Parts: sequence; C-alpha cells; structure tokens
Amino acid sequence: MGHGDFLSVGGGGMLVKWNKLEKDGHLISRIPEPIYSIAYHQERGVAAIGTRGGTIYEIEIANTRLLRQWTAHQEAIFDLHYENDYLFSAGHDGHLKKWGGEIAEPLLDILLSNKSLRCLHENKGSLWIGGSEGKIWRLNDGDDTVCEIQKVSDNSVFAIARIADQLVTTGRDAHLHVWKRMEKLNEISAHWYTVHALSLSPDGRYLASGSMDKSIKIWDAKTFELLKVIDRERYGAHTSSVNKIVWLSDTEFLSCSDDRCIYLWEVSEI
Repeated sequence: MGHGDFLSVGGGGMLVKWNKLEKDGHLISRIPEPIYSIAYHQERGVAAIGTRGGTIYEIEIANTRLLRQWTAHQEAIFDLHYENDYLFSAGHDGHLKKWGGEIAEPLLDILLSNKSLRCLHENKGSLWIGGSEGKIWRLNDGDDTVCEIQKVSDNSVFAIARIADQLVTTGRDAHLHVWKRMEKLNEISAHWYTVHALSLSPDGRYLASGSMDKSIKIWDAKTFELLKVIDRERYGAHTSSVNKIVWLSDTEFLSCSDDRCIYLWEVSEI
C-alpha cells in the first residue's frame, strides 16, 4: 500500500481501502459472508481475505478485481499470511495449508491440531503458528516441515511476536509469555481479559497489545515495562474488544475493534 494507506475487513463482508488523512474509505469489494482474516501482498497489490465459511478470495486492489476464489477450509479461516508467492492459511479445522499459483489444491496441507489454528507470524524465514490447545508450531522455511512444537499456555494462543531472539506469545489467559530458545524468561499479567493482538513497532522500541478488556497497552519491547494504558476513560478509546493493531510507522499505529471503529494513534516520547 502507499504511504498512509491501509485495508480493513469485518463481519459485514466489506473490504475497504483507507488513507490516514481521509475520513472516508473506498469500498473495494463486498463479500456475501463475514470476513475473518486478511493478508496483503505488497508487490502484487493483491489482498487475500478469508471467510467464516472457509472460502479465500484474492482481490486486486488497484482495479477492484476478483482474481480467484476457492474453498480452502471446512470452516472459518482465522489467519492468512503471504510469503513470497505463496499464501498460508490457518483454519478452524486445525489445518495449516499453503497455496500457490492458480491451483485450487494446496501445495501443503498439515493437520496440526484437533482444535483451531488461530494465528500466523513469520520472522526470519520461519513461520510460527498458534492454536487453541495452547501450543505453537514452527514451520521450517527450507522444506515446509514442522520442526518445533511447544506448549506455551493452558488456553488459546491468539497472537505471537518476535523481538530480537525472544518470542512473545499471548491469548486467552491474558498473559504475555516471553521465551528464548523455548525456555520461559518471563510471564506478565498483561490484561484483564483475552489478548487478541500483539504488534511490534518497526524500530523495535514498543510492543502494543490489544485486549477484550477494551484497552491497548504499550510496553517497552526490551524490558517489558508497561509504558502506557490507552482506554476509554482516559483517551476516548474503544468501547469493545480490541482485535488488531498495525503499526504504520515507528510512531503511528492503528487499532480496530468489535465496536466497528478504527483509531489512529501517535506515540510521542513516553
């Protein structure tokens, strides 16, 4: 996307393009079912969206053109991720799948769990997957084999972040779990309720978390010191669960919520 541009999706089935300087968005496509996930391929200018029913749509943003659609999973698709020319999907059915080209059959199909796969996070050639049974898996970029499995929680893992040589996991237990070589370094009681979102600022200074408790918290990414709590009472923030956080720059990030609002925040020196 161009500078300050971003995409949004939601339960209403709409894919909308926005610019941070404009109040109104531009409708790209309307899908006849709720959208649960989105990924964007910068070089191709293509967005993939995953639906509650398990269908993936690939849409060319500049021309608002549907390139293809196919049934990818039996039920909801909770996360999508582009890596080079391939698309990975994580589903309610516990399958991780890899797609490429125009072929409607997956290049890779691994049943990782009898429960849902909830999140995907790529870092330095490795794809991390978080699931509802409290496990994370790491896919080896070299041959697409699962090379690491770790139990990190007794509850669902909804978000993963990589900070230097440390991995941070979070989810339904509302804690931040900090790992190094899969040895636990720290566990922080971060929010009152489920944490849905983790996002590291591009410069690596701040880690932002978003929760079902309606708040956003900003953490020092090196020390995990809590720097700021952004909530309705103090900052006029969200009135419902915060589901996604995306940094636009080192000092600006977006948050979206079940309240159907997208907020743009600027971080000054904390």
